[in-house]
Amino acid sequence: MLESVLRVTGTKESDWKIEHEAHEARYAAGVAQMKGGDRHGFIKQLYSRVFYPDGCGDYEVRHGLHNEILGLPKEDLDEFTKIAVDRAGVKH
Repeated sequence: MLESVLRVTGTKESDWKIEHEAHEARYAAGVAQMKGGDRHGFIKQLYSRVFYPDGCGDYEVRHGLHNEILGLPKEDLDEFTKIAVDRAGVKH
């Protein structure tokens, strides 16, 4: 995803302040938010699971996709990254 952002914005990693957070810590923070009534914590929980070493949050790797059978088009990550960047008002 970061590589897509860099392509879409025409920037380099050095142009950004990138912070790293362990997936376990991010998941725990999400749990704490949910316990405190902040439902945004669920988003942290959901997306942090993709980075667990057992792959439990990565459905595609574990089970594959059936997009072709369903007649779904192949998506272009950069196309949708550009939409997200534009909606966020990021200058590029």
